[in-house]
Amino acid sequence: MGFPTNIGKVFVKTQASGWGTEETSFAAADLISAKTNLPKVVMEALKSESFRGGWHSFPIEPGSRQGATTTIEHIPQGPSLTTPAANPSDYPEAILLASLMGAQAAIGYTSGLLSASGQTTSAIKFTDTTLATTWAGMAMIATLVGGAREIVWGKTIDIASSPDVFTPWFTMAAAVDPTGTPKTYGGRVCWDSLTQPTPFTVQTLLGQSDGAAAIRLRDAVCNSAKFTLEAGKQPQSSYGILAGYWSPAGTWTVAPYTVQYPELPALFGANGARVKYAGAATIFPKVEIEFTADMQAVSGLGQTDAFAKFICVDRDCTITITELLTAYGTGQNLPGTEVATGMQIDFCTIPGRAISMFFPTYQVLAVWEDEDASGFAVRKTKYGTRPTAVETAGANAANSCRRVALL
Repeated sequence: MGFPTNIGKVFVKTQASGWGTEETSFAAADLISAKTNLPKVVMEALKSESFRGGWHSFPIEPGSRQGATTTIEHIPQGPSLTTPAANPSDYPEAILLASLMGAQAAIGYTSGLLSASGQTTSAIKFTDTTLATTWAGMAMIATLVGGAREIVWGKTIDIASSPDVFTPWFTMAAAVDPTGTPKTYGGRVCWDSLTQPTPFTVQTLLGQSDGAAAIRLRDAVCNSAKFTLEAGKQPQSSYGILAGYWSPAGTWTVAPYTVQYPELPALFGANGARVKYAGAATIFPKVEIEFTADMQAVSGLGQTDAFAKFICVDRDCTITITELLTAYGTGQNLPGTEVATGMQIDFCTIPGRAISMFFPTYQVLAVWEDEDASGFAVRKTKYGTRPTAVETAGANAANSCRRVALL
C-alpha cells in the first residue's frame, strides 16, 4: 500500500523585504487550500558550441532558475471563519489578487455608526466624520431592513454634509437597518491599477509518496486568475503563478492541520449569489471571469541567477456570460457596444465568506452562435473591461475599471 500524494500544504506569503529575499517562516495564516499540484521548476542549460576533440556532447553549465510556475486551483476562500469584528487582515487570496491587479486596501467595517434616520434605498448615511474620500469605489456588506444583507459598491462619498453619505452604484432592495448596534462589514478590496506587484513566496509541501519534500518559489507574482461560477455549485478559481527563482526547502513532517479560511458556499440566491447587469438583477446559469497580467522579467548582473524582478506591462479582464435565450438581457448588445451602467457579480453575502466583483464600464467583445445546453438554447456573450475615455488608470478604486472585494 502506497502513501497518497494529496496530503500536503501550500503557503503564500508576501516578501517583507521585497525582491530577492524569500520568506522562510510560515504560519496557519499563510496557508491556502488548494488542489494537489506540483510546481514546475526549471533550470536553463548553458551549452558552449565549439570545436571538440571527439563526438561527445558540448560542455554544459547550469543557468538561470527563472520561470518556475505553479497553479493554485481551489474553491475561493473568504477572510474569516467567524463573523468579522473588524476589517480583515491580509491573507493568501488577497495577496494573489493584489499581485495580479496591482493594489489593495482594507476598508468598510463600522459598528454603531449608521445614522438613526434618513436611510434610503439609494443612500447609506453615517454619523458625521465616519467616512473619508478613501471610501470611494470601495465595497462593504450592509444589513437591510428585514434582515437581508447586500454588498454595496460606493459610487460617491459625501463627507461635506452632515451626516456623511455613501451612495451605492445600484439601488438597494431596502434601506439599511440602523437599529440596535448596526454594523457594516468591510473587506480586502483589490483593484486594477498602475502599481507594480509586490513579490511573494510560495512554499509547497508535497505528500508522503513524494518524500514529504518542500519546494519554495521566490519572487513570485500572480499573472492570471479564472473564476467559474455555475448556479447551484461552489465557485471555482485557478491562479497562475510565475516565480523568479526556486529552491528545495528540505522536508516536512506530515501531520493533520486545520485550514484557517472558509470555502465559499454554493452559488444560491439564498447565500446572496447574483449578477446585476445594466442596473438590474439578471438570471444567468454560468459566468466566467478571467484576469490576466503580462509580467516581464528584468535581468541584472548583481542578482541571484541574474534575475532582478518582474514588471507588469499590461493587465486585462474578460467576462463570459451564458444566458438562456428566453432572457435576452445581454444578447441585445452588439459587439463594440459600451455599457457604463455597471456590472456587479456577487458570489455570497455572508460576512467572512463573501466575494464581489464590480466593473463600472465594459464593452461587448463577441457574441457566439446560439447553442444547445441540456436541451435549452443558450447564448454566450464576452465582455471586455477597460478604463473610461478619461483614463485615470486606477489611481484609486473609484477610478479603476476592475475591482474585487473579499469580505
